Amino acid sequence: MSLLQEYLEQRDKLIERRNELLKRRRIHKITNLKQSKQSSKRQKVETIARTMKTYQYSKNLISKYSRLPEMNIDIRLKYAHMTCPWMNISEIKKKINLKTDKYNDSKNGSIEYSTKLNFDTCGDFIIELNINIENESVNSIKIIPQGKIETIAERETILTLINDSIKFYDISRFVYGMNSLLRMRHKRKREYMSIIDVLDLNKFISINGFPVSNIKSVESLELLLFENSPTFIEVELSSKKFMRVDWQIKFQKGQNHCVSDITGSVIQNDQEGNPKSIENITKLLKNLIKANDIKSAVLQILNIL
Repeated sequence: MSLLQEYLEQRDKLIERRNELLKRRRIHKITNLKQSKQSSKRQKVETIARTMKTYQYSKNLISKYSRLPEMNIDIRLKYAHMTCPWMNISEIKKKINLKTDKYNDSKNGSIEYSTKLNFDTCGDFIIELNINIENESVNSIKIIPQGKIETIAERETILTLINDSIKFYDISRFVYGMNSLLRMRHKRKREYMSIIDVLDLNKFISINGFPVSNIKSVESLELLLFENSPTFIEVELSSKKFMRVDWQIKFQKGQNHCVSDITGSVIQNDQEGNPKSIENITKLLKNLIKANDIKSAVLQILNIL
Protein backbone atom coordinates (compact mmCIF):
# COMPACT_ATOMS: atom_id res chain seq x y z
CA MET A 1 0.00 0.00 0.00
CA SER A 2 1.36 3.38 -0.98
CA LEU A 3 1.77 6.25 1.44
CA LEU A 4 -0.95 8.19 -0.38
CA GLN A 5 -3.45 5.38 0.07
CA GLU A 6 -2.67 5.24 3.80
CA TYR A 7 -3.31 8.96 4.10
CA LEU A 8 -6.58 8.61 2.22
CA GLU A 9 -7.75 5.78 4.47
CA GLN A 10 -6.82 7.76 7.58
CA ARG A 11 -8.70 10.74 6.19
CA ASP A 12 -11.80 8.64 5.51
CA LYS A 13 -11.68 7.18 9.01
CA LEU A 14 -11.34 10.65 10.53
CA ILE A 15 -14.26 11.91 8.46
CA GLU A 16 -16.33 8.91 9.51
CA ARG A 17 -15.38 9.52 13.15
CA ARG A 18 -16.25 13.21 12.85
CA ASN A 19 -19.65 12.42 11.32
CA GLU A 20 -20.34 9.92 14.09
CA LEU A 21 -19.50 12.54 16.74
CA LEU A 22 -21.69 15.13 15.02
CA LYS A 23 -24.54 12.63 14.88
CA ARG A 24 -24.20 11.88 18.60
CA ARG A 25 -24.07 15.59 19.34
CA ARG A 26 -27.29 16.21 17.39
CA ILE A 27 -29.03 13.31 19.14
CA HIS A 28 -27.86 14.61 22.53
CA LYS A 29 -29.05 18.12 21.68
CA ILE A 30 -32.46 16.89 20.52
CA THR A 31 -32.83 14.74 23.65
CA ASN A 32 -31.97 17.69 25.90
CA LEU A 33 -34.38 19.92 23.99
CA LYS A 34 -37.21 17.40 24.38
CA GLN A 35 -36.46 17.03 28.09
CA SER A 36 -36.34 20.82 28.47
CA LYS A 37 -39.70 21.19 26.72
CA GLN A 38 -41.23 18.45 28.84
CA SER A 39 -39.84 20.06 32.00
CA SER A 40 -41.13 23.48 30.92
CA LYS A 41 -44.53 21.98 30.16
CA ARG A 42 -44.65 20.30 33.57
CA GLN A 43 -43.69 23.58 35.26
CA LYS A 44 -46.43 25.44 33.38
CA VAL A 45 -49.02 22.82 34.34
CA GLU A 46 -47.88 22.96 37.98
CA THR A 47 -47.97 26.79 37.95
CA ILE A 48 -51.48 26.83 36.48
CA ALA A 49 -52.60 24.26 39.04
CA ARG A 50 -51.18 26.34 41.90
CA THR A 51 -52.76 29.50 40.50
CA MET A 52 -56.16 27.85 40.14
CA LYS A 53 -55.87 26.36 43.63
CA THR A 54 -55.05 29.79 45.11
CA TYR A 55 -57.86 31.41 43.14
CA GLN A 56 -60.40 28.80 44.24
CA TYR A 57 -59.20 29.06 47.85
CA SER A 58 -59.60 32.86 47.84
CA LYS A 59 -62.98 32.62 46.12
CA ASN A 60 -64.23 30.08 48.67
CA LEU A 61 -62.98 32.21 51.55
CA ILE A 62 -64.69 35.39 50.41
CA SER A 63 -67.89 33.46 49.70
CA LYS A 64 -67.71 31.83 53.13
CA TYR A 65 -67.13 35.05 55.02
CA SER A 66 -69.53 37.22 53.03
CA ARG A 67 -72.51 36.22 55.23
CA LEU A 68 -71.00 35.62 58.65
CA PRO A 69 -72.31 37.47 61.73
CA GLU A 70 -70.59 40.39 63.43
CA MET A 71 -68.02 38.42 65.44
CA ASN A 72 -66.26 37.55 62.15
CA ILE A 73 -66.53 40.94 60.47
CA ASP A 74 -62.78 41.64 60.70
CA ILE A 75 -61.89 38.27 59.15
CA ARG A 76 -64.52 38.71 56.45
CA LEU A 77 -63.14 42.12 55.45
CA LYS A 78 -59.56 40.86 55.66
CA TYR A 79 -60.22 38.10 53.13
CA ALA A 80 -62.24 40.44 50.96
CA HIS A 81 -59.21 42.75 50.78
CA MET A 82 -56.92 39.80 49.95
CA THR A 83 -58.99 38.93 46.90
CA CYS A 84 -59.13 42.55 45.75
CA PRO A 85 -55.83 44.42 46.30
CA TRP A 86 -57.25 47.57 44.71
CA MET A 87 -59.88 47.88 47.45
CA ASN A 88 -59.55 49.82 50.70
CA ILE A 89 -61.95 49.48 53.63
CA SER A 90 -62.81 52.31 56.02
CA GLU A 91 -65.48 53.73 58.32
CA ILE A 92 -66.81 50.45 59.73
CA LYS A 93 -69.87 51.14 61.89
CA LYS A 94 -72.00 48.66 63.83
CA LYS A 95 -75.37 48.91 65.55
CA ILE A 96 -77.06 46.07 67.49
CA ASN A 97 -80.84 45.90 67.70
CA LEU A 98 -81.94 43.30 70.31
CA LYS A 99 -85.43 41.95 70.94
CA THR A 100 -86.19 39.86 74.05
CA ASP A 101 -88.75 37.04 73.96
CA LYS A 102 -90.41 37.02 77.40
CA TYR A 103 -91.87 33.54 76.89
CA ASN A 104 -88.67 31.55 76.29
CA ASP A 105 -86.18 34.07 77.67
CA SER A 106 -84.25 34.21 74.39
CA LYS A 107 -82.89 37.17 72.49
CA ASN A 108 -83.03 37.87 68.81
CA GLY A 109 -82.83 40.89 66.58
CA SER A 110 -80.38 42.22 64.03
CA ILE A 111 -77.00 43.82 63.58
CA GLU A 112 -76.59 46.74 61.20
CA TYR A 113 -73.26 47.31 59.52
CA SER A 114 -72.16 50.28 57.47
CA THR A 115 -68.78 50.51 55.80
CA LYS A 116 -67.11 52.33 52.94
CA LEU A 117 -65.23 50.45 50.22
CA ASN A 118 -62.88 52.44 47.99
CA PHE A 119 -61.92 50.92 44.65
CA ASP A 120 -58.93 52.41 42.86
CA THR A 121 -60.03 54.71 39.97
CA CYS A 122 -63.70 53.78 40.55
CA GLY A 123 -64.45 55.73 43.74
CA ASP A 124 -66.29 54.92 46.96
CA PHE A 125 -69.22 52.62 47.66
CA ILE A 126 -71.23 52.62 50.89
CA ILE A 127 -72.20 49.10 51.98
CA GLU A 128 -75.09 48.64 54.42
CA LEU A 129 -75.82 45.17 55.83
CA ASN A 130 -78.59 44.00 58.12
CA ILE A 131 -77.80 40.60 59.66
CA ASN A 132 -80.25 38.39 61.55
CA ILE A 133 -78.70 37.44 64.91
CA GLU A 134 -80.64 34.22 65.41
CA ASN A 135 -79.87 32.44 62.14
CA GLU A 136 -76.85 34.54 61.11
CA SER A 137 -78.25 35.37 57.68
CA VAL A 138 -78.42 38.60 55.71
CA ASN A 139 -81.79 40.35 55.99
CA SER A 140 -80.98 43.14 53.58
CA ILE A 141 -78.12 44.71 51.69
CA LYS A 142 -77.54 48.11 50.14
CA ILE A 143 -74.67 49.17 47.88
CA ILE A 144 -74.61 52.91 47.31
CA PRO A 145 -72.11 54.33 44.78
CA GLN A 146 -70.68 57.77 45.45
CA GLY A 147 -70.01 60.63 43.05
CA LYS A 148 -66.92 59.42 41.15
CA ILE A 149 -68.80 56.59 39.44
CA GLU A 150 -70.52 59.19 37.26
CA THR A 151 -67.18 60.05 35.60
CA ILE A 152 -66.01 56.58 34.55
CA ALA A 153 -66.87 54.76 31.34
CA GLU A 154 -68.06 51.58 33.06
CA ARG A 155 -70.78 53.28 35.14
CA GLU A 156 -73.68 51.30 33.68
CA THR A 157 -71.93 47.95 33.95
CA ILE A 158 -71.06 48.64 37.62
CA LEU A 159 -74.73 49.38 38.28
CA THR A 160 -75.58 46.01 36.70
CA LEU A 161 -73.15 44.32 39.10
CA ILE A 162 -74.63 46.20 42.07
CA ASN A 163 -78.17 45.15 41.19
CA ASP A 164 -77.14 41.48 40.86
CA SER A 165 -75.25 41.58 44.18
CA ILE A 166 -78.27 43.05 45.97
CA LYS A 167 -80.56 40.53 44.31
CA PHE A 168 -78.48 37.61 45.64
CA TYR A 169 -77.69 39.24 49.03
CA ASP A 170 -74.01 38.70 48.27
CA ILE A 171 -71.24 41.20 49.01
CA SER A 172 -68.63 38.73 47.74
CA ARG A 173 -70.22 38.90 44.27
CA PHE A 174 -69.75 42.67 44.28
CA VAL A 175 -66.15 42.57 45.56
CA TYR A 176 -65.14 39.81 43.15
CA GLY A 177 -66.82 41.59 40.25
CA MET A 178 -65.13 44.90 41.00
CA ASN A 179 -61.80 43.11 41.23
CA SER A 180 -62.43 41.58 37.81
CA LEU A 181 -63.31 45.01 36.40
CA LEU A 182 -60.27 46.74 37.90
CA ARG A 183 -57.91 44.07 36.59
CA MET A 184 -59.30 44.57 33.09
CA ARG A 185 -59.14 48.39 33.39
CA HIS A 186 -55.49 48.20 34.50
CA LYS A 187 -54.70 45.83 31.64
CA ARG A 188 -56.32 48.20 29.13
CA LYS A 189 -54.36 51.13 30.56
CA ARG A 190 -51.05 49.22 30.37
CA GLU A 191 -51.70 48.14 26.78
CA TYR A 192 -52.52 51.67 25.62
CA MET A 193 -49.44 53.07 27.36
CA SER A 194 -47.23 50.37 25.83
CA ILE A 195 -48.39 51.54 22.38
CA ILE A 196 -47.43 55.15 23.14
CA ASP A 197 -44.02 54.01 24.42
CA VAL A 198 -42.94 52.77 20.98
CA LEU A 199 -44.67 55.28 18.67
CA ASP A 200 -42.58 57.72 16.65
CA LEU A 201 -44.59 60.76 17.70
CA ASN A 202 -43.11 62.87 14.88
CA LYS A 203 -45.25 60.89 12.43
CA PHE A 204 -48.54 61.78 14.12
CA ILE A 205 -50.58 64.92 14.74
CA SER A 206 -52.51 64.04 17.89
CA ILE A 207 -53.36 61.23 20.29
CA ASN A 208 -56.85 61.16 21.80
CA GLY A 209 -57.27 64.73 20.60
CA PHE A 210 -54.11 66.01 22.32
CA PRO A 211 -51.57 67.60 19.90
CA VAL A 212 -48.24 65.77 20.00
CA SER A 213 -46.48 69.11 19.43
CA ASN A 214 -47.43 70.05 23.00
CA ILE A 215 -45.95 66.90 24.49
CA LYS A 216 -43.01 67.47 26.83
CA SER A 217 -42.41 63.78 27.51
CA VAL A 218 -44.02 60.43 26.80
CA GLU A 219 -44.50 59.90 30.54
CA SER A 220 -46.48 63.13 30.92
CA LEU A 221 -48.64 62.21 27.90
CA GLU A 222 -49.40 58.77 29.35
CA LEU A 223 -50.31 60.28 32.70
CA LEU A 224 -52.52 62.91 31.07
CA LEU A 225 -54.40 60.62 28.67
CA PHE A 226 -54.50 57.20 30.28
CA GLU A 227 -54.46 57.66 34.05
CA ASN A 228 -58.18 56.84 34.27
CA SER A 229 -58.11 54.02 31.70
CA PRO A 230 -60.19 55.51 28.84
CA THR A 231 -62.11 53.10 26.64
CA PHE A 232 -60.32 54.15 23.46
CA ILE A 233 -57.05 55.22 21.90
CA GLU A 234 -57.28 57.42 18.80
CA VAL A 235 -54.22 58.35 16.77
CA GLU A 236 -54.33 61.10 14.12
CA LEU A 237 -51.98 60.51 11.20
CA SER A 238 -50.31 63.16 9.04
CA SER A 239 -52.77 62.16 6.29
CA LYS A 240 -55.56 63.55 8.53
CA LYS A 241 -56.92 60.04 9.01
CA PHE A 242 -57.59 58.70 12.48
CA MET A 243 -57.10 55.15 13.69
CA ARG A 244 -59.35 54.41 16.64
CA VAL A 245 -59.42 51.36 18.89
CA ASP A 246 -62.34 50.92 21.32
CA TRP A 247 -62.02 48.50 24.25
CA GLN A 248 -65.32 48.05 26.06
CA ILE A 249 -65.58 46.24 29.41
CA LYS A 250 -68.91 45.07 30.79
CA PHE A 251 -70.70 42.62 33.06
CA GLN A 252 -73.28 40.29 31.62
CA LYS A 253 -76.43 40.05 33.68
CA GLY A 254 -76.18 37.29 36.28
CA GLN A 255 -72.37 37.03 35.97
CA ASN A 256 -69.83 38.30 38.50
CA HIS A 257 -66.88 38.57 36.12
CA CYS A 258 -66.47 41.04 33.30
CA VAL A 259 -65.90 40.46 29.60
CA SER A 260 -64.34 42.78 27.05
CA ASP A 261 -64.75 43.51 23.37
CA ILE A 262 -62.27 45.34 21.12
CA THR A 263 -63.26 47.10 17.89
CA GLY A 264 -61.32 49.26 15.44
CA SER A 265 -62.06 51.82 12.76
CA VAL A 266 -60.40 54.31 10.43
CA ILE A 267 -62.00 57.75 10.64
CA GLN A 268 -61.75 60.84 8.45
CA ASN A 269 -63.48 64.20 8.71
CA ASP A 270 -65.99 65.01 5.97
CA GLN A 271 -66.23 68.37 4.18
CA GLU A 272 -68.11 69.86 7.11
CA GLY A 273 -65.40 68.71 9.52
CA ASN A 274 -67.49 65.96 11.10
CA PRO A 275 -65.72 62.65 11.85
CA LYS A 276 -66.91 59.77 9.68
CA SER A 277 -65.87 56.12 9.78
CA ILE A 278 -64.46 55.18 6.37
CA GLU A 279 -63.30 51.64 7.18
CA ASN A 280 -64.16 49.01 9.78
CA ILE A 281 -60.94 47.25 10.76
CA THR A 282 -62.36 45.21 13.66
CA LYS A 283 -61.91 41.81 11.97
CA LEU A 284 -58.34 42.61 10.93
CA LEU A 285 -57.53 43.97 14.39
CA LYS A 286 -58.88 40.92 16.22
CA ASN A 287 -57.02 38.51 13.92
CA LEU A 288 -53.76 40.37 14.52
CA ILE A 289 -54.38 40.39 18.28
CA LYS A 290 -54.87 36.61 18.24
CA ALA A 291 -51.58 36.20 16.37
CA ASN A 292 -49.61 38.54 18.64
CA ASP A 293 -51.01 41.14 21.05
CA ILE A 294 -52.90 44.42 20.88
CA LYS A 295 -49.75 46.56 20.76
CA SER A 296 -48.31 44.66 17.79
CA ALA A 297 -51.71 44.68 16.08
CA VAL A 298 -52.13 48.45 16.37
CA LEU A 299 -48.57 49.14 15.20
CA GLN A 300 -48.95 46.87 12.16
CA ILE A 301 -52.15 48.64 11.09
CA LEU A 302 -50.64 52.09 11.63
CA ASN A 303 -47.74 51.12 9.35
CA ILE A 304 -50.07 50.40 6.42
CA LEU A 305 -52.37 53.42 6.78
